[in-house]
Amino acid sequence: MSMSSDPAGQHNPRRIETFANFFKSYTNVSTVVAAAAPVPVATLKLIPLYSQQKGFLTVCASLLCFLVLAFVFFIRHSLAKAMFSTGRQAFVIKTLTLLFIGSTLGCLFGYQATLRESLQQLRDIGAIGSTSGLLEQTDYAEIPRSLALGAYYLGIFVFAEAALVVMALREYLQDVLRLDEGVLLKRAGG
Repeated sequence: MSMSSDPAGQHNPRRIETFANFFKSYTNVSTVVAAAAPVPVATLKLIPLYSQQKGFLTVCASLLCFLVLAFVFFIRHSLAKAMFSTGRQAFVIKTLTLLFIGSTLGCLFGYQATLRESLQQLRDIGAIGSTSGLLEQTDYAEIPRSLALGAYYLGIFVFAEAALVVMALREYLQDVLRLDEGVLLKRAGG
C-alpha cells in the first residue's frame, strides 16, 4: 500500500491507520507510551520534581514528545532517503540517533546535579526540611535554578522520544518499502 496515495492517485485516508498498525506490531505503541510517559513518571514521583513545576513540566514534556512524533512522521519521506542510502546521509541519521540517546543521559545527569544544587541553595538561605518537604512546599517563584531544571526535565523525555521515533520509523519504512533485511546487511557490509 502506498503511504501517500491509493492506486488511482487519490488521498488515502488509511495512511494514519497503517502507521498506527505499524507501531502496534513493531513497537507495541512504545513511541506513544514514551510521549505520554511524563504523566505517570510525575504522578508516581519517579523523578524528584518540585510540586509547583510538576503540572507545567508534565504537560510540556508530553506535548513536546507528541510533537516530535508528529514531526518525524511528517518528514518520513526525506528521512527514508537518508536512512537507506549507503553514504553520508545514513551515517548522519545513525549519529543523530546516538546523539539523542546521549543527550537523554546528559539531561538525566544534568537534572540530578541541578536539582541537588537547587535544594542546596534553598538550604543555604535557611530553608529547613526534608528533600521531599522542600520539593512539596517551595513556591514556584522561589525555586532556585528552575529554568535549568525545566530544560533538563524536558530534555530527558524529548530526546528519548526522538531517538525512539527515529529508530521505529526506520523499521516502519523498511517494511513499507519492502526492503529485505539481508540485502540491507550486505549493502552495509560493503
